[in-house]
Amino acid sequence: MDNERLVIWEPLEENPFCRYTNEMQFVEMHYQKDFVLVFEDFKTQKIYRFTYEQSKAQTYAIVSYRFFDELTRPDIDTLIDNLFKEQGNSSYRPTFYKMENSEFISWYDKVYSARVGMYPNTEHHVYLTADYVLEVLSEYEPTVTIESK
Repeated sequence: MDNERLVIWEPLEENPFCRYTNEMQFVEMHYQKDFVLVFEDFKTQKIYRFTYEQSKAQTYAIVSYRFFDELTRPDIDTLIDNLFKEQGNSSYRPTFYKMENSEFISWYDKVYSARVGMYPNTEHHVYLTADYVLEVLSEYEPTVTIESK
């Protein structure tokens, strides 16, 4: 979809991550009942756990997810460049975004057209780490917990 557009998403009150000065490190992912993404801030040695809780969802914790090596998604960098050209800011590069007019949601709808009725408020969350791009489709934002290592 040519109209895809990133919007900065700030799920952390005090976000320490910046793609230029403090890249977020991907640690692990679990999906049993809840869908959990775990990241580390190497500078502070803190662990950030993003949990999409089954109890908040209609059926499953998330609608879908996908995981890429960052080099396989140059389109994401193009969308980021477009966003910051619009804003006139180039010094801060966030690691969290929401995708508007998402190709991922459009693709999912072609595979499973019932999504529109079952999960009408699906959002596309994008996590950019030092090495990976993680994308999650969900109807709600995750709960974030921060732990010292």
